[in-house]
Amino acid sequence: MRVLRKFRDSKLLPYLPGRIFVKIYYAISPTIIKYFGNNILFVSLCRKSLNKLIKFLQ
Repeated sequence: MRVLRKFRDSKLLPYLPGRIFVKIYYAISPTIIKYFGNNILFVSLCRKSLNKLIKFLQ
C-alpha cells in the first residue's frame, strides 16, 4: 500500500488532472465496492490488477 500512496502523493496530487482523478476515484469507489465487493471474481480481478500495478511501480 505504501507504493500506491507514494505514487498518489508524488505523481498524481501535484497535478490538476491527477487531483481530479483521485477525487473521482474516492467519490465512486465506495459505491463500486458496495455493489461488487462481495463478488469473489471482482475481488480476485482487482487484487491481481493491483499486484501487477504495484510491481510495475516498484
